[in-house]
Amino acid sequence: PEAMAAGRMDVGYIGFERTVRAYLKGCPIFISAMNHLGGSYYLVVRNDITDPRQLIGKKLALGTDPEKNSPEWVTFSEKVGIPAEGKYYETFNMADKDEFFALKIGSLDGYMTCDPWASMAEYDKCGRIVPEFTITKMPSGKWGTCCVLSMNSNFAQAHPDLAVKIILAHSKAIRFIYTHPLKSAEIFSKNYSVPLEVALMTIFKKTVEED
Repeated sequence: PEAMAAGRMDVGYIGFERTVRAYLKGCPIFISAMNHLGGSYYLVVRNDITDPRQLIGKKLALGTDPEKNSPEWVTFSEKVGIPAEGKYYETFNMADKDEFFALKIGSLDGYMTCDPWASMAEYDKCGRIVPEFTITKMPSGKWGTCCVLSMNSNFAQAHPDLAVKIILAHSKAIRFIYTHPLKSAEIFSKNYSVPLEVALMTIFKKTVEED
């Protein structure tokens, strides 16, 4: 969103919430296309944490003031009966990849993430996905959102034909994932520097498990 506002980016995959916040702050940004049906957002914890109540007081990468900034965390905490307020935990702001490594070396007890870093934890056997947390639908029962294809409105107005072609390319890329899952996993594995098995786990979650 910052690059969009500064005029340094025309199109990019950005989290739904960040896109909305940027728009509300005056950024020339809009959602040109959705990504996939489910939210694909996970809570990953150490293997020895078996009850959500054990999370209280633990080191969790939930971001700043999760009760204000993370509707996913609020939904989960209400569902399992634990406080949503960050003051009940030791919270951190970290990049997804750093969260995984922190969990692996024992410096973190849990984190919220998109794939592949949830699948990576299970593949590495250093953590597990909490099934009660996986966000695939909103509380209303409608499908949730994860990253969206955001576009600079100034760019779209100046280059409408190119904007349409970009959205078409995005749609074809989504179709390619469903029709060529192994090839898609190979591309994903290379781009994210994760094992092919982790990439396949990610593709499976997005195309089969959550649908």
